[in-house]
Amino acid sequence: MKILGLDQGTVYTGYCVIEDSNIVSLGSIELKQDLNLNARIVTMCHDIDMLLRKYTPDHLCLEDIYYCPGRYAAFRALAMLRGALIWEYWLKKLTYPIIVSAVSARKHLGIKGNAKKPEIIEFLNKSLNLKLDNEHIADAIVVAKVGYDIANKNLSPEFFESTINLDNLFGKKDAGKRKK
Repeated sequence: MKILGLDQGTVYTGYCVIEDSNIVSLGSIELKQDLNLNARIVTMCHDIDMLLRKYTPDHLCLEDIYYCPGRYAAFRALAMLRGALIWEYWLKKLTYPIIVSAVSARKHLGIKGNAKKPEIIEFLNKSLNLKLDNEHIADAIVVAKVGYDIANKNLSPEFFESTINLDNLFGKKDAGKRKK
């Protein structure tokens, strides 16, 4: 079982690939902030597509987005990116993406749900014997580890209210891995 976990953003996206319970790759994608939003979304989707091609994951795990009052533009941008990623993943006829709440994912791993970024990095460095300093990669690890547990049925997807099953959206005829 291979998972690609993303802490997706329109400027910075952290990623983590887990295969058979082991972290096999970590990294981040960084774009120029002065690109317009549409260009950043297209470029980010392209770069994530390259990760999908390179690692051929069984599942894609995305961090859920949440609305913060006064941050409508950021919420809108993340919603557009998430929609584009889900669409791209579906077009590849892969199984459904797993979308997890960052707070719930942290709690599942034993991290305070409202932990600050340095606390998350410290926890992961200690528990996984890593030397992280990138908050986006740290969040991607959290998302990937919980997504791995969901995909392996070690954790019920109902635990995460926002988990999307595209098979349910598009009907039983498309159940499981869809054929080209």
